[in-house]
Amino acid sequence: MTSQITSVQSARYDEHNRIVFTVTSGDVTGVETYIFNRPQDSINDNMLKHWLADNNDSVATYVADPDPIPTPTDQLRRQDRSEEFAETLDRLNPAWFSTLTTLQQTSINTWRQSWLDYPNDVTLTRPVRPEGIF
Repeated sequence: MTSQITSVQSARYDEHNRIVFTVTSGDVTGVETYIFNRPQDSINDNMLKHWLADNNDSVATYVADPDPIPTPTDQLRRQDRSEEFAETLDRLNPAWFSTLTTLQQTSINTWRQSWLDYPNDVTLTRPVRPEGIF
């Protein structure tokens, strides 16, 4: 059973262009909910629709977080990764890759993922090439 909404505090659009309402439900304030358009939610949905009709101009628009500006460390690590991939992964031939053992393929894939994670996490150390493959 759905808890009944007792009041609506605000509404905002989310990244999917849905309206998210902040409501009080019973003794709990700050609950986020949507209009569900299901029979079991009709009482709550009607309350939200009435609030929206009266306060439509106060629904906050969605504002995406700006992309973080890469730090010099990020940029250097990305450049290092590009150089490493240019010497290794960018030269891989799919026919050659398919001749590798499953263990070797897994080793390359793990190493590649380590490189993809490396610029975004300063706690990581520079990935080491798998031995005997390249």
